Amino acid sequence: MTFKSKSLAAAIVMSLVTIMPVQPAGAVSASSTYIQLYPGQKEAYVNGEQAILDVPVQQIENNLYVPAKWLGDQLGFSVEWNDLSGKVQMLTPKAYIEFDLARENVTVNGQSVDFHTAASVKDDRLMVNLSWLAGYVGFKTAYNKGQLRTDIVYLKTPDSGYPETAYPEDDMPNSRPVAKFMFGKHTYRIGEPVDYIDLSYDPDAEGLPRYEWSGREDAFFQPGEYTVSLKVTDPKGNVSDEYSRRIKIVDELFLDPFRYGLYYKPAGSLLKTDWDKEYAALAKLQQPAKIVRHYEDRPLIVLETPADLGQKGFLYRETVNGKARLFINHLNGLTEKAQLAIVVRNPSDSDTLTVTTTRKGEIKPSVFANLIGSSASADFLINDTQEQKLTVPPQREVFYTAADMLPGQGLHYICDVETDGEAVFSIVTMEPGETPYNLGKYRQIDYTPKVRGTFSVSDIVWEADASKLQEAVRISIGDDETDKLIRGRDSVTKQAASNPANHGIDYRIRLHHPRKAAIVLFPRGGYFQGPVKINGSVVMVPDKGGLTSLDGGQLLYRTTGTEDVLDIEFMPSEGTALPVDLLVYPLEEKE
Repeated sequence: MTFKSKSLAAAIVMSLVTIMPVQPAGAVSASSTYIQLYPGQKEAYVNGEQAILDVPVQQIENNLYVPAKWLGDQLGFSVEWNDLSGKVQMLTPKAYIEFDLARENVTVNGQSVDFHTAASVKDDRLMVNLSWLAGYVGFKTAYNKGQLRTDIVYLKTPDSGYPETAYPEDDMPNSRPVAKFMFGKHTYRIGEPVDYIDLSYDPDAEGLPRYEWSGREDAFFQPGEYTVSLKVTDPKGNVSDEYSRRIKIVDELFLDPFRYGLYYKPAGSLLKTDWDKEYAALAKLQQPAKIVRHYEDRPLIVLETPADLGQKGFLYRETVNGKARLFINHLNGLTEKAQLAIVVRNPSDSDTLTVTTTRKGEIKPSVFANLIGSSASADFLINDTQEQKLTVPPQREVFYTAADMLPGQGLHYICDVETDGEAVFSIVTMEPGETPYNLGKYRQIDYTPKVRGTFSVSDIVWEADASKLQEAVRISIGDDETDKLIRGRDSVTKQAASNPANHGIDYRIRLHHPRKAAIVLFPRGGYFQGPVKINGSVVMVPDKGGLTSLDGGQLLYRTTGTEDVLDIEFMPSEGTALPVDLLVYPLEEKE
């Protein structure tokens, strides 16, 4: 576009003086300015007071453009039209800038720069690129993703180039720092996020490594007035005077504490509420319509032993031909050292057997194994691309894996295997250092296992359309109603076997086109400890210890509403009680 028209130039001249002025905020120091801008909007806020621009803030790709004259008036630098040169002249603390609109040219201290990098014209108004101009004026910008807002913070300085100070000793070699801040606006609603604008500085430019706040909250949940105070300390230990401001919370609800967490707390946060009351509401939540697939091509072999075996010998044995998953949780309850081994026997008279491990997770022998059992599941979820091969000669037995365990030590082992023929897998406790040649002296132990059996399903896949969710929904795992527990068979006793918490089953949940929403895990069945993999990243729930239904729910993830799919993968680990609920709360735009 070329700007040669005198009438257009005149229009731009008028634009430099016709934008509505902002009312000054008497409570804010004249030495600092805080501006809140919204792309595509005429409404802005300056030091907490509303300002109306006659041209909306313009966003071009990732850059924000603001009316040049208006911005100069707010931040105190000159933007004027020169009739003789026909140019807009801008004088900032660090540069003299000329905008030649007719030729689409910009010069900074006499050096030409690309016009479209620096400026644009919108409705005959000169707009300036914020990120480009920031270095010449000295203001800082920050993007608030949650509120789709760009903030400008500008601390004006006197001619010396140093921030103004309240301390007479600031001409000494090392001066005291100054604590200062402001709020984004004068009043907030109950549960509305508070913007704290840090204006603290160190006259010696050494930085401020320590901040001491009192009374500061991310949001306040009772109406009234509150005092917030700040002290800062510089690297040499000089402490500022305490700086305080009052904030007013009006009696108008924005969000209650639980829903504030859904909108604003970081992923991994524990969301507390009155779960006795919330529980009744949770029970009424609808389950989303979903497509369920149970994959039976990989049997699940589970062995969880008690602490009091009392002897060494065979714990379980199963034949595999093709795919299988082993889920083993063993504790050495003997008073002596023992070796736990997984043995593979090739029954063929002539063919070599190949066993391929495609995925595994493990915790090596440790007295803390039962406390960190979820780590094996996390390891399994992460290691989904490895491949290891083991060959077994005809009529031979080899160790698939073996580990020595001291008394009181436990281990967890999860692996996906594929065999190219019939293979017999045995789990056995032996003397340390023994080899498969010593297996002949051991017999099957007669004991009552915690869980033992072979189950037809090891992978469950759910798919649901989440694009039209208007209300919160509940996805229940292992409730034995909407998600039936998998039953199996004990190959040793030939009796039915149960797996009360579906240990070793890999749940893969895919939500198609999810709208903006918060995903919360609630351990409805009791104690929970385990990993959840979300869009490729593993989150430990909780990050330390265990989670119970009395603790509340954990915020796992917050979607943006732009994802094609949300993938959640979960494997119940040792110690986890089912059912577990995944709660999906749609998030509306908050104003």
